[in-house]
Amino acid sequence: MDFLRTLQEKKYLNKISEMKTNAEIYFEEQMKNPEFRVHYSFAREKYKLEFMLEKLIENINSDFEKTKLLKQAKKIEKYVSKICLM
Repeated sequence: MDFLRTLQEKKYLNKISEMKTNAEIYFEEQMKNPEFRVHYSFAREKYKLEFMLEKLIENINSDFEKTKLLKQAKKIEKYVSKICLM
């Protein structure tokens, strides 16, 4: 009896995890639009780059080791090169 209840709970949880929220459905619909998809991709990349630069500035202000700062700067440089090739 206990096993059956656990099995039913698992099926219920699987069903819930497969369900999509209205936001997820709306997002999927928006992603079908090529123009939206391009703007979304650029916005994501811009956010990532801003985050990396903000982290670098924080580390500069906190007198981080020069080698680690250079490593972060190189990482940002590689990232910019990567997104320019897209």
